[in-house]
Amino acid sequence: MSSTLSFWSLDPATGALTCCPRAAAILGTDGANLRMLHDVLERLIPADRLRLLRAGVESLKMRSMFDIVVLMRTPDGIRLLRVIGGTGFEPGQRHPHLHGVVERIAPEDPFGTAGRYL
Repeated sequence: MSSTLSFWSLDPATGALTCCPRAAAILGTDGANLRMLHDVLERLIPADRLRLLRAGVESLKMRSMFDIVVLMRTPDGIRLLRVIGGTGFEPGQRHPHLHGVVERIAPEDPFGTAGRYL
């Protein structure tokens, strides 16, 4: 596993995104600020924003996993990220949440696999 792998959780009812400190850094956000899904989505390129939203909605509907690579604009430039997630339930909550990991992919390895899928 990558040393840049980090964890996130999303409440789809409110759009609140909870991240570990490393995920906040990967997403280019200040750990002191509340993160919302729309704040992160605004920085994705439009095509990737739509693909990630569709993957998340499909995961909620089908109770399945998704694994998607997206480009994100940050103050430091463009980042290639791999987002993996799926549905789960938080204790005391009635509706499912999305939980997963985010990984920053090095520019020389755009698939995070050293070309394994090429």
